[in-house]
Amino acid sequence: MEDDDPIEDDAEKDVDTDSINIESTDDEMCEGQEGELTYGEMDLSFFIALLRRLNPSPHSKFVDLGSGRGQLVLAAAQLFPWNLCTGIEIMPEVFEIGQGALEVAQNSGSNISPCEFFNADIYKFTEPLADADVVFAYATCFPTSDGETLTRLSQILAEHVRRDSIIITVNKRLDCQAGFELVEQLQGPNPDSVASPATAYV
Repeated sequence: MEDDDPIEDDAEKDVDTDSINIESTDDEMCEGQEGELTYGEMDLSFFIALLRRLNPSPHSKFVDLGSGRGQLVLAAAQLFPWNLCTGIEIMPEVFEIGQGALEVAQNSGSNISPCEFFNADIYKFTEPLADADVVFAYATCFPTSDGETLTRLSQILAEHVRRDSIIITVNKRLDCQAGFELVEQLQGPNPDSVASPATAYV
């Protein structure tokens, strides 16, 4: 495990957090349980630090699997000059919030890369994966075979993602037997648990 903590005090300095900070009126946090229609949310500063650590090439493509309210997609779009940032979210009501947030960000004058959101099942709607350079999944609520390994997601990604793509999963890891290599493991704040940090697998 890497000892370095990627979080910086000024992690959000290049992101207009006001334009992507979407308040939730419902208690939709995951609280650790697995379930396809359970909602959890990544710590924004940790996510930004992870992307800065990757420093993706200009005009790459970013895909967020289970994009929720769209905050991470919009943050990514402000941080780097992506060719396209894509969010895929299965819950219609949460997807609509993301769509609204995109309109707000576009109308705020923020300089953001092109974005798109899809209301779809990440296991069935795989077209954006074919040319994705960076794929992200906040996987706290994703189903696993053993409580830790994302077997089903691993199968989908192995079939549809390029071999040189970078994949980041948080709190659960991909199946190495599906051909994935764990390059590093990093820790940061975990909104879903005060008892343990979030772990990012890259």
